[in-house]
Amino acid sequence: MHTNDNDAPTSASSRPSLGWHKPKRVLVGSLIYQHHRPQPGDPIVPCIKLRGMWMAEAGIAPGTRLTVEMYDGAILLRAAEPAVSVQLRPIRRRIGRGCSGR
Repeated sequence: MHTNDNDAPTSASSRPSLGWHKPKRVLVGSLIYQHHRPQPGDPIVPCIKLRGMWMAEAGIAPGTRLTVEMYDGAILLRAAEPAVSVQLRPIRRRIGRGCSGR
């Protein structure tokens, strides 16, 4: 008799993470523009990608507008207003495009 591994119950450790835990560190990557060929001397554009359910726990839901404050060596993101219920479209991107780094 043949058994299929897909028939086994899914354990919590094998399910994809929704990002419930806030990351302790985030790597600053570089932005790659999709329709731009890099030229020598072009500036490297820093990029940070934040995602996860921990943001919703902090009161930052999809549709929330954020204010950005810069300090020496620090960036503060703060909810400018309560989240507005908006109809968001899923964004489809090609893998390998956008911000490199984690």
